[in-house]
Amino acid sequence: MHDISPPVAEAGQTRASGRLQRLRLVMVGLDHKTADITARERFTVPADAMPAFLRRLREMRRVAGCVYLSTCNRSELYLSYTGDLQIDAATLLCTAMDVDLSHAELLTERVGAAAVRHIMRVAGGLEASVPGDDQILSQVRTAVDAAREADTADPQLQTLFRLAVTAGKRIRTKARFARDGDSVAGAAVRAIASRLGGLKGRRAMVIGNGVIGRLAASLLLAEGCGVAMTRRTHRPGRPAMPEGCEAVDFADRIGALAGCDVVVSATSSPHYTVSAAEFAAVPARPNLLVDLAIPRDIEPDVAALPGITLWNVDDLKQDGDETDARRVLLAEEIIDEEAARFEMWRHNRLLHRRRQQGRPDFPAFINLHGQTALVVGGGLVAARRTDVLLSFGARVRLISPDIGPEMRRLLDREGLLWRQRGYDTNDLEGVTLAVAATDDRALNCHIGQEAKENAVLVSVADKREECSFYFPAIIRSENLTAGLVSNDGRQHHLVKKAAARLRFELEQIDEDCTGRKQGE
Repeated sequence: MHDISPPVAEAGQTRASGRLQRLRLVMVGLDHKTADITARERFTVPADAMPAFLRRLREMRRVAGCVYLSTCNRSELYLSYTGDLQIDAATLLCTAMDVDLSHAELLTERVGAAAVRHIMRVAGGLEASVPGDDQILSQVRTAVDAAREADTADPQLQTLFRLAVTAGKRIRTKARFARDGDSVAGAAVRAIASRLGGLKGRRAMVIGNGVIGRLAASLLLAEGCGVAMTRRTHRPGRPAMPEGCEAVDFADRIGALAGCDVVVSATSSPHYTVSAAEFAAVPARPNLLVDLAIPRDIEPDVAALPGITLWNVDDLKQDGDETDARRVLLAEEIIDEEAARFEMWRHNRLLHRRRQQGRPDFPAFINLHGQTALVVGGGLVAARRTDVLLSFGARVRLISPDIGPEMRRLLDREGLLWRQRGYDTNDLEGVTLAVAATDDRALNCHIGQEAKENAVLVSVADKREECSFYFPAIIRSENLTAGLVSNDGRQHHLVKKAAARLRFELEQIDEDCTGRKQGE
């Protein structure tokens, strides 16, 4: 399912080929409204695998940034990319997850402003299975923190998620939903209490002492339920268990289920915490099990055992009431304000980058007479650069395994030395400036980087933004020399037109000045 809005995101710009390119924004994913729990499990990424997953995603398409929000109810990828990059976000996500491309039909795509509003609605709990879910705000923070750790959160995504968190906080304080501090864990405890006819005097086993597990345990304790909670003794610095919980080693969890009224499992384990075979062998086993994890902790076959009820997060969905509907309107107003702030940030960033781009390069004249210049490359562009350098008195060190006919015509020029081999870092020693003009993009980039590291001025023929100096259009008369470059490197027709006019003016000025000096 594809819900595609017009591509309006333009939150920043990046330079390419001497010009600014727009940064766009796209979100693709699925949630509890569009896909069942089995489908959502396929797109879940464990927390410890998230940094590597994000880096791999970014490298697959060289996007500017990516953030992945993975919770029990949703899996959503947010991408920031340059305007000329063609992105099929659904296919990209399926490929990265090693999921069959047929599952792309399950994914919803939102572009630009639609993606901006969506993440703000998510952070505010408006898209949660439990309206106003408090836990989603920390999950949004965790998602962007993981992207920062992986170095995949570019300025556009960092700003978007920061404002989404702000929107979520404001919604929590100003547009409180029916139950303050609500979450899927709260919905689970209410459903358990209803099913068991109250929780006072009951006994529960909570498997997992993460955020959701600790919250569930605290809520059960508050209702008068006795709670045993698992912990992994080999993990240092584990979170504190809620006061009043009985600690059970994770390895002993199955045996500890005997005599319990209910079991709640909420871990990030990639394996089942309760299998059907293990559970079937438990004496006096509980009749109610609640699985709050994605991927699921409790093997679905447990539900086939006689007298057993198994709930997962999809079974705990809730609909809002009239009070929630009024609060949603207030929440939408807050989202309008934060989305407008994001648009203002985009606008200001765009203006700043345009001002930066509009600043002209400082013109400088260098006395090259007797100085050594390095030229790497033997084609037409390299020959033109070499010809100019020789005409200004430079000694040119030419490095290339082979040369073209234009360069061969220069070999008898004084000051040109051809070394018939490939480039070596040592070639930069003792040179005033360098020219990278090969037909190998990676090599030109490498030469440019090494030249800058060695404080050598460099012109990279096929990448203006990698240059520290540019070859201008040169206009010379008998006594005057001028050079012309365009500010953005693209207005070649203007340079050509200006050069023709300036050449005529220089000759006239030359003649006038020379004539006056001779008394004519």
